[in-house]
This record gives sequence, structure tokens and C-alpha cells, in this order.
Amino acid sequence: ELVLTDIFKQKPLTIKKASGGQFNKVYLADFADQKVVVKIFTDPEEPIPGKDVWLDHVLELHAIPHAKLLYSSRANTYYTYGLCISTFVEGGNAREAIDKKKMTEEEFVGLAAKLLKPVHAIKLAKYGYDTTSDVIEFMIDPMLEINDCQFVEDYNLAEPIAIGTEIVHKIITKYKSRFFPVLTHGDCAAKNTVQNLTQGDLLIDWDNSEGNVWIADYSWLLFWWRRDHVPEEQIARYEKAFFSSYGTPQDFSMEEIEEIVYAFHIRTAVLILQYFFEVRKDLNEFDAVRQFLDRLIQGDKK
Repeated sequence: ELVLTDIFKQKPLTIKKASGGQFNKVYLADFADQKVVVKIFTDPEEPIPGKDVWLDHVLELHAIPHAKLLYSSRANTYYTYGLCISTFVEGGNAREAIDKKKMTEEEFVGLAAKLLKPVHAIKLAKYGYDTTSDVIEFMIDPMLEINDCQFVEDYNLAEPIAIGTEIVHKIITKYKSRFFPVLTHGDCAAKNTVQNLTQGDLLIDWDNSEGNVWIADYSWLLFWWRRDHVPEEQIARYEKAFFSSYGTPQDFSMEEIEEIVYAFHIRTAVLILQYFFEVRKDLNEFDAVRQFLDRLIQGDKK
């Protein structure tokens, strides 16, 4: 309360703890004229320092609806690793609408595609968060770094990761000259798609946004359905819904997109193993992804 009063020069009416964030403590605070989300950083490197300010500027510049950043600092003025404050976006998310039978999965996919299209029109100079202009380095280096994790040895994952890395390298090299980085959301799930009365439909939770090939967002949607063995006939309907809303891609054929998605799925499976094991500490999810990785490197693209 004292921190918010100092920053906003007015006392909040209420403050309550909210869920969310692996590297933040999150709170919702009500003022007389607005509601805000407060993220208190608990890690010096996560989220990446400066990324929230950069992202807010980019989204503002290109008129992409989003939760506006009101304050951000990595200084230890109030907390050891700093904090950021953004506007709270009112409205129900697509996950809730699907669960209540007010929206179908196909309708959500179409909505996600519509929201992603203008985001993917934002060209960037580098992949990642201003990381590198070399797509091979961007795609492969994080996969190689996973080998240093102890769980790789404990669960005999060195060989499948090596096989997966080789497949990804081969496919990405094939298309390297045709790739260029654009802004991607990174977690365009139903829970992060909100219908707001004043702003309309918009994406929230941009923590995983980065410069990437636009196909990365499309691949992310398909990853979870294919990991969970959703029937291909159903996935085909999702794909149709996506491109009916997104439009026909001009840079790649559908066959090429499917091959690139295959590479992204392998990379995602490898990288997210570390997340589920070390961050979430969720062995059930870890095992599900590990099994999906085995299927992928054996050539099961779907």
C-alpha cells in the first residue's frame, strides 16, 4: 500500500494477491479511477530486464491493444529486484468461454489468428529479445544448453535431445534464407485471449513474446493438442479455422509450414522439459512432454 501510494500519489482502495507468474508476486490493486496489476520481481534475470518497457513501446507504436505499462523499475527502491505496474484488463477470457460452452475451440482459434495477424506484421531486427540475427543460432543454441541440466543425465535424455537437435537444424537450415523475425506473442493460449468491453478482443500476458518466425505462434497452438493426442480430424478443423481468419500465407506452402511446425514442436518439447522439471516441478507434465518428444524424433509429425 505504501509503495503504490508513493508511486501514484493516492492510496489504493483495495489490494489482493492474484495468481500467475513463475518469477513474480502478482497483486491486483483498485484505485478510485482504475485497477492495476502489480508484479513484484523475485528474480534478477526473469522477466528479462527492460523487456517490458521495450514491448510496451512496440505495441503502442503499432496500435496493438494490450495492458498498458504504467511503471517499471529494476532498481531496489521498493523491492530487491524491482517491480512493474500495468493496467488491469477487464473481461472474460476465451478459456472460460470455452468451458462454459459460449465459444468453441474452432472459434477461439479463429480469434487467436485474427489477433496474431497484426502482431506478426511487426518486423524486428533480431530473434529473441534482441538476441541474434542468425536464426540457426537462435533455434539451436538453447537446445544445446539443455544438455548441461542434471535431469538430462538422470532421465537418459541426451540421445533424444541430440537427435531432435539434428532434425531441427536440418529443417531450419533448409528455410533459413526465407525466414525473418517478427514479433510473436509466445503463449497465445485461450486463457490469454480476453474480450474487453472498451478495447475489444486482445491478447494479454506477453511475457514470452520475442522476435521469431510467425509460424512459432501457430506451432504453439498445435503443440498442446498434438501432445495430448487430439484426433487429427479435429486438428484439421482448428487449422482451417486459423487460416480462414489469418489468411492464406504468402511466404510458405501448407506443406512447408507443416515441416517447419514439426521442427518447432521438437524444439519446444526440448526446451519446455526444463521448465516443467525445474520451474514448475511438475513431473506429470514433464513425462507427457518427454513422451511427445520420443514420438517426434521417431518421425511422428502429428
